Amino acid sequence: MGNDGAKRKRPGVEWYEMIWLQGNRRAVAYIQTSKYAEAILDCKKSIAINPNYIKAYIHLGYIYFILGIDAALGKGYGIATHLDPTNESVRENVWVADHKVWQQ
Repeated sequence: MGNDGAKRKRPGVEWYEMIWLQGNRRAVAYIQTSKYAEAILDCKKSIAINPNYIKAYIHLGYIYFILGIDAALGKGYGIATHLDPTNESVRENVWVADHKVWQQ
């Protein structure tokens, strides 16, 4: 037996997951159409709901990198690296962003 309620997620949790996933999907669409300000807002909303959502940080790092903003290493890729130090994709993006900074 057991408590069925404990086995299921609370409705509020599912709602928040849906919101931050939608925000991330919308952020990707904004990135693809070069609407970077909107993408940044959606990434930040996703992070506010789930601070451990690595994809939002990766998207932020990418946007900052494309825009030439030095925050790509700290606020985007840096946090993603901290959350998942073994993620090879993130490490490659950090390497590229770091080399771009040093070339300037």
